[in-house]
Amino acid sequence: MSCPHAGLLSTEGRRRLAHQDGGRHGRGVPVPAAAERQHGAFSRAQALAEGATASTISNRLRRQRWVALLPRVYAEPSKVTPWTRAWAAVLWLPRGVLSGETALWLWDVLPRTDTIHLTATDAPSRARTPTWLRLHRQPITSAERSLALGLPVVCLERALLDCMCSWPARLAAELVDATLASTVSRRALLRSYHSQLGRRGSRQAGRLLAHAAPGAASAPERRLASALRRAGFTRFRRNAPVLQYRADLLDPDLRLIIEVDGWSAHGDRISFQHDRTRQNDLVRHGYVVLRFTATEVLHRLPDVVAEIGSMVERLEARRLP
Repeated sequence: MSCPHAGLLSTEGRRRLAHQDGGRHGRGVPVPAAAERQHGAFSRAQALAEGATASTISNRLRRQRWVALLPRVYAEPSKVTPWTRAWAAVLWLPRGVLSGETALWLWDVLPRTDTIHLTATDAPSRARTPTWLRLHRQPITSAERSLALGLPVVCLERALLDCMCSWPARLAAELVDATLASTVSRRALLRSYHSQLGRRGSRQAGRLLAHAAPGAASAPERRLASALRRAGFTRFRRNAPVLQYRADLLDPDLRLIIEVDGWSAHGDRISFQHDRTRQNDLVRHGYVVLRFTATEVLHRLPDVVAEIGSMVERLEARRLP
């Protein structure tokens, strides 16, 4: 809407009128420049700093040109992504940090997640949050704070511990095995665990650490590796290189290899032949190979461990002078 007396207004007056007019018609005041580096999210303070007025913001929200993702944090509705929500969370509670699986996504350990996890000790006790946000009120030390892709996050070890405490045990165990094999040291993870003793889920996290089998490629393999460790057979290495192959489990001192076969990996003719060629090659080089099916490991685990133990005793007896 134009004003018949606009020509009589000062430059400042015309600027204010343009802002008001833009608020009524959905044009005029663009989103703040900060939104570009924040994946579309911006705070009320950033909008006001770039010329928007309180009435402009209200009009934009009423006409759904902008949406309120969180209190005093906005975005254009057509541009909201998980990245936008992650930024919105830290704009809402600047002293908070992204945690759990959100932090593992930003650390490039997990795929992108739609649910955003934020840990903040100063979060309002009765804050109503949208369904995409999980708010956690746990202490975060300065050593556990970090940055990933420009966003405040917990360190990798603390993010992993968050998932160990809250995920179902089976999924958490697979995550621990994968990350301990390639990304996180056991010592660093233990430090994080001890700093969070007593929190909800810490008992499960302790069990997962005790039974972790870093490098195990499958659930049956992981279960067997954990059982062997508990039985005192601590020399076995997971996914270990042998000649030009990789052994599921290897005792390098005894040259003993344990293979766990699943149908999905060995159920066709080519794979069947490859396994036999591989095993013959290993035997020619002095290795002893024991093979078990995944079904045996999952349903006859004590018998499998006993058979491996018997072979270990025989091989150790051969080494005696």
